[in-house]
Amino acid sequence: MKKSGALLCFAGSVGLLAACGTDESAEDVLIQSAETMEEADSYRADSIIDQQIEAQGETMNIHAESSMNITNDPMAFFQETTMTMEEMDDTMAYNSYFHSEDGFYMEDPMTGEWMKLPDDSMNDMLSMAEAQTSPEQQLEQLRDYVSDVDMEEIDDEYVIHFSGEEIDAEELLESTGGAGIDGFDEMMMMMENIDFEDFAYTVHINKDTYYQTRGVMDITMSMEMMGEKAVMQQSMDMNMYDFNEVDPIEIPQDVLDNAEEVDDAGMGGM
Repeated sequence: MKKSGALLCFAGSVGLLAACGTDESAEDVLIQSAETMEEADSYRADSIIDQQIEAQGETMNIHAESSMNITNDPMAFFQETTMTMEEMDDTMAYNSYFHSEDGFYMEDPMTGEWMKLPDDSMNDMLSMAEAQTSPEQQLEQLRDYVSDVDMEEIDDEYVIHFSGEEIDAEELLESTGGAGIDGFDEMMMMMENIDFEDFAYTVHINKDTYYQTRGVMDITMSMEMMGEKAVMQQSMDMNMYDFNEVDPIEIPQDVLDNAEEVDDAGMGGM
């Protein structure tokens, strides 16, 4: 299942594949890079995410850092995450595993106990991977969401910048294969209340290998929460490296044996 590599950095990949149409040379680079990423056996990805939420007259700032080891066949990853909520001066750290044969496991940051997430969580991820079309088709599907594209060459990299405004979240979800997952109708209802006001994305692509080595994304979105408008600004900086150098990922036996299964209700309480 080679398509899983692009899926696991889905936010970046959606932005990446949207940059098309206005610059054919940029389009060629993006298509070749997307195909190369799909064929990668494995890689590592480190990301930093900063999020600011303004709602009901209050502001919340969240800072998260994560490191992932990713393999594509079988589809699997191991992730270490640290998250800080600045206003509460609270930091939590937890690990998670995913394997297409065993499921999705997450460490409870409060207790250190392991949880096995509902099978729907695994099935949704696999369904989205299967729903991904060829890079050329995704470019065609997503071309309407980008207003500005610019590509430059810096040293040994192609650096492609693009941006867009006033994106219809429902249409974007449909165009990226979201209809193939369980709970799609519920997700669409939630998306009705979300407006992507603007976004900017920059992707770095190695000239020799066409691997994506870095993605930087900024998004501003607004949504209705309890009858009031909330605005969220999010920035992400992801670096990808060690292509085809990650050992096979196996979920430790003690995690498989001792994890407590949680249902959707339990997930809502996390």
